[in-house]
Amino acid sequence: GYYSGLEGLSSEDCDAIRNDLIACANTLQGLSDPWTLKSHLLIPSIYEAVTSKHILNQVADVLGENLFLLSVDVFIKPSRSQKIVNWHQDGNYWGFDPFEITTAWIAITDATPENGCMQFAPRTHRSRLEHVETYSETSALSRGQEIDMSFHDQKPVENVLKSGQFSLHHCLLAHFSGRNNTDHPRIGLAARFMPTNIRQINTPKSSVILVRGKDHSDGTFRFDRVPTTNWGPLEQQAHAAALSPHRESAYSTV
Repeated sequence: GYYSGLEGLSSEDCDAIRNDLIACANTLQGLSDPWTLKSHLLIPSIYEAVTSKHILNQVADVLGENLFLLSVDVFIKPSRSQKIVNWHQDGNYWGFDPFEITTAWIAITDATPENGCMQFAPRTHRSRLEHVETYSETSALSRGQEIDMSFHDQKPVENVLKSGQFSLHHCLLAHFSGRNNTDHPRIGLAARFMPTNIRQINTPKSSVILVRGKDHSDGTFRFDRVPTTNWGPLEQQAHAAALSPHRESAYSTV
C-alpha cells in the first residue's frame, strides 16, 4: 500500500516553497477556508513542484498516464507541537469509485520519528475501515476521526524522509503521525492524484486539474484554475470556489 524514499524536489525547490509558506501564513488572514487545503490553487511554486515531470512520472507508474490532481494539502507541525494525526484512511469520506487515489507525501523538511513522521499500517488499503469521530483537541484532523487499530498485528512502518524526498501511499492505507518533539517545524505536502476515469458518488462535487493525458471523467468533476501569482485575487476566488462545497463536512470530503 505504500512506496517510500523517492527522490522528488531539489533543496532550492524546498527553500522556495518554505519561503512561500511563511509569507502566505503571514499574509493571508480571514479567508473563508483554510489556506493549507488545496494550497496549490494559491501558491504557484507548490503547483509547479508537484506537477514536475519527475514526480508525475513516478505517479504515472502507479496510476497510468491520464492523471488528475485533486488537491495539495500543507501539513505543518510546529516545534514542540502536541497535536497528532490519528490513525485514519485519507479516502474514507471522499466518495470516489473506485478507490484509486494515490497521495504523494513530499517532505519539505526532514520527516523523522522525533518530529512526527507518518507511520503506515501495511496492507490496510485493501478495504475501507470504520472511523470513530472523536473531535479530540489533540487531533489535527477536522473531526478527530480515528480507526481502532487493535485488529492490526503488524508493527507500523515509519516513513522517514529527507527534505525533497517523497512517498506514495494508497488512499485507504491507514496511517498516523505523532507529536513533534523537536525545536523545528516539520513541513510536508500531501498531493492527491487519481486516474481520470474515476467517478464520484454521494459527496459534494470535487474539483481537479488535468495534469497529464486525457480527461475520461465525462463531466464528473469541476475544473480548478492553475495559479499564476501568489494568492492573488483570482487565486483566492478559485480557492474559495473549490472549497466552499466542503465547508459543511468540515472539509473531510476534500
